[in-house]
Amino acid sequence: MILEAGQAQHFYSLWISLLDFVNHEYRIDSQLYGMRSPKGLPVESILRIREKLWENRSLIDSYVKTNPHQLSNSELKTVSGWKNSVEDTFMILRHLKSGSIFIPSYREDAAYIVCGIYSAWEEMLRGAPLPHAVTTVLIPFEGRIIYDGLMSSYNVRFGGNIKRSLNEHYRKLKAGGQIYKSFGID
Repeated sequence: MILEAGQAQHFYSLWISLLDFVNHEYRIDSQLYGMRSPKGLPVESILRIREKLWENRSLIDSYVKTNPHQLSNSELKTVSGWKNSVEDTFMILRHLKSGSIFIPSYREDAAYIVCGIYSAWEEMLRGAPLPHAVTTVLIPFEGRIIYDGLMSSYNVRFGGNIKRSLNEHYRKLKAGGQIYKSFGID
């Protein structure tokens, strides 16, 4: 599952505005001041900006307080909710109609159903066999869980024992109601 085109555009307008703010605060890449679109942005610079944001999530509070891009109250609430992001290396276990199942490495009591932004996860992973390991940041957006637009994928194959273990873990989480489609904050 992916966001509708208008939702995806809205996400990126908010996300790029926040990254622009962080870039200004830390003076990471002056050539990127005034970013408005993700198209054509140098990945290396965006990764450095993003790293600063997730290292210091209080920047989100500063952004919301100063509101330099004059966002609406609902947009500010959306951005504020990103403080609850989940950064980790995840095992993508399977693809469903509602999104892909992400199992985090840092906690045993949750899994997430994650939507793509413009492309479904199956497409982004180019049909790689599951489970598949990725490092990314999950964020809430309009009642769903998406990622922040950047991810690292690992070309590692997992054997039968790991697959069985992950599937058993998933079944236990599902039985316990611990598969989350949203963070319940937006």
